[in-house]
Parts: sequence; C-alpha cells; structure tokens
Amino acid sequence: YVEDVSKNSKNVGSANTLIFTKQTTAENTDYTGFLKTYNFHFGNITPGTILVFGAGGVGRAITFGLASLGVKKILLVDNDEIKADSLSKDLNLFNTNCVVIKSDQVEKNISSLDGIINCTPVGHYDFPGCPLGNLIPNKTQWIFDVVYTPAKTTFIKKGEKVGAKIISGIDLFIFQAIDAFLIFTEIKENKYLLKNYIHELRDYYFNKLYI
Repeated sequence: YVEDVSKNSKNVGSANTLIFTKQTTAENTDYTGFLKTYNFHFGNITPGTILVFGAGGVGRAITFGLASLGVKKILLVDNDEIKADSLSKDLNLFNTNCVVIKSDQVEKNISSLDGIINCTPVGHYDFPGCPLGNLIPNKTQWIFDVVYTPAKTTFIKKGEKVGAKIISGIDLFIFQAIDAFLIFTEIKENKYLLKNYIHELRDYYFNKLYI
C-alpha cells in the first residue's frame, strides 16, 4: 500500500514508520536506530559472532543492521522455526552467515559468542523471564536487550553481575525516536542540533528509567 519504500525497509523487509506527504513513504527506524546504538558503543568495530533471540520485526531490523556492519556470524533462535528459517534465508541472500539453532543448543555455543541480543518481549513487565534461561553470559561478551520496560531486565542484570558490557533498550528507544523525529520534521538543522544533546538525552532517560 506504500508508494515509496526506503532502501533500508526494502532490505529489512519491514517498516515501522510511515511518512505521509505527496506520497506515502515507509522507513525502518529500528534498523537505523540500532546502527546508531552500535556505533555509539563500539565505533567502527566489526561485530563478531552474535546470538540473537527473536526473528520478529525488531529481530529482522537488528540482524540486517548486523549484516550491514559486516557481522562474522549470527546464531538465530526463535520458537517459530518457520519465521527463523525465513529470516536466515533472507540474510544469507545478503552474504551474511546466519544459522538457526534451537534453544537447547545455546548452551554449547555460548562460550564462542562475542555478543548476545534479545529481540523478544521476554523480560518485559508483561512477559517476565530471561531469554537465556538459567545460562550465564561471561564478562568478555556484550549484552543488548531491546526491552526497556523495565530498563533493568533479568537478562541485563545477569550481564551486570558477571561484568559484561551492557547495552540497554533505552539506547534503541532514544536513537530510533531521534530518527523518527528527524524524518517527521524534515528540518536539516535538527540533525546537527540533536547531536549535541545525545548525552543529555541519555542521562535523562537513564536517570529516570535505569533503576
């Protein structure tokens, strides 16, 4: 139903933002927001081997984000095997090494991971729990949870406990919202003004939510 689909949305195969002007345009700010989140924390470092829980809309955006960053390998877990296989095939078409594994295979692979990302609702107030179950990450890995209500999920707390690098869903919340704001306002000056307020925005929301 959309006349114009951005390159990002075409690649990802989904959109979360619609812009209504002379024609309707589809964009995906989860994709661009993740890229900005990753760059904020890691700069130009290429992702290594990453475990991703969730092959839904956010999972698609983030795995394609990882693909565009040149990720070495993605291990993908989802209860819906058909959805996971479909996403894996789409990623492999972009020359991305993505392998679907079952949840009971996570334990034997966990020591080889550089990062673990939760793209499921597990850990949200309405879906308590942890995607890792009883497994524990280690301090050499980074942990990213897209859930930010609560900001400190069980998954995040596990990472904190072992001294792993933590990336909160608050960051994705902020960066995708900034992208949406820029798209909606179409004021070029905002792009430069907002850059000066990134740290202030993060401080505000982390002080408010990360408790």
